[in-house]
Amino acid sequence: GDRISVIAHCTLADHSLSGEEITYYTAKGVFLLGETYGALETERPEIPSPTVWPSLLANWLKEGIARSFPADVAPLMQALVTGNLSDQFTTSLQRTGLSHMVVVSGMHLSVLAEIVSVLLGKGKRSTAVLTGVWVIVFCGVVGNTPSVVRAAVMILLLQAAPLFGRENDPP
Repeated sequence: GDRISVIAHCTLADHSLSGEEITYYTAKGVFLLGETYGALETERPEIPSPTVWPSLLANWLKEGIARSFPADVAPLMQALVTGNLSDQFTTSLQRTGLSHMVVVSGMHLSVLAEIVSVLLGKGKRSTAVLTGVWVIVFCGVVGNTPSVVRAAVMILLLQAAPLFGRENDPP
């Protein structure tokens, strides 16, 4: 929610500064690189916009995890809860081939939504509404990655059935 002002020279993220073609940044969703010149000015609003609340919640969770867990365990727990990996941790996981184990995916959301649904009582309208709200908040916290959004759409459709009086068909 902060407003940042700076003079910058921007280039597409598909080439390095030497002109070599790279796909690292674009694969991570970064399409523009900037090199700043002069002073960087930031302006923080007194009351954050609701559009940044999920990011604030994710930061709050990461800070709480960092305080609660030892320094060698905290990055793993932060990755499991918020889906955000530190660069050093990402590199280590990629070298060992384990990055897919900690990245938040649609499966994580499906399992957690099922747990919430079971705890609140399946098939009830209040459960459908609360699970739907929880799914939307979770998507924002983990950064709305495609796999999570895809699972969220399916879960929201499933949870909408009791709201519209649709019959349950377990098979």
